[in-house]
Amino acid sequence: MKALVFPLIQNGSLEKCLYPNDQEESDLSLIPRLNIAIDITQGMAYLHHHFFVQVLHCDLKPSNVLLDEDMITCLRYFGIASICFTNLKDSEITSTHEIKG
Repeated sequence: MKALVFPLIQNGSLEKCLYPNDQEESDLSLIPRLNIAIDITQGMAYLHHHFFVQVLHCDLKPSNVLLDEDMITCLRYFGIASICFTNLKDSEITSTHEIKG
């Protein structure tokens, strides 16, 4: 059995910060939201272009984005992610394998 262990994430998920409950409004201003969007974009770019294999997350949503105490994002839940092995000569995807989580 394999497991991915994350450190304690103080602020929970992005979903919790965006939608605290029905009566309250989110206290995230524009700048923290922009920083979160940039972090998510950089994480996805790393998985798609800079990791040794191409990883397609396939389930990116606010509940799968964690925020630490400094509001830095961490992507989670790769249960339905796919790994694409590319042909290094012509960069075409030759096969896709689902990650079993």
